[in-house]
Amino acid sequence: RRWTGTVLQHAYKGALWNMLITATISFFIGRRADCTWAVAMAPDKSNPIISRMTAFGQSWHYMMNLTTFILTFFLSQSYSLWREMYNTGRKIQGRLNDVG
Repeated sequence: RRWTGTVLQHAYKGALWNMLITATISFFIGRRADCTWAVAMAPDKSNPIISRMTAFGQSWHYMMNLTTFILTFFLSQSYSLWREMYNTGRKIQGRLNDVG
């Protein structure tokens, strides 16, 4: 019952699917790239496949920064609006109590 309606219930399928895809891609790149590095270590950047993926890594970093900025800005604006509506509602409640 605690599981129903939670974020985990709605997100676990997508998260598992993404982990499966990532593990599959990592496995095939590891087989194709003739890995010379250990399993949990950073790959050798002189490898042709890995060197092609550095541009992807840089673009991922830029998109992550942009997304973080947008989410932070949106959260700040949303909280300000919520706080303003909350204060307005409390003022109206106070005036209704004065009338009653």
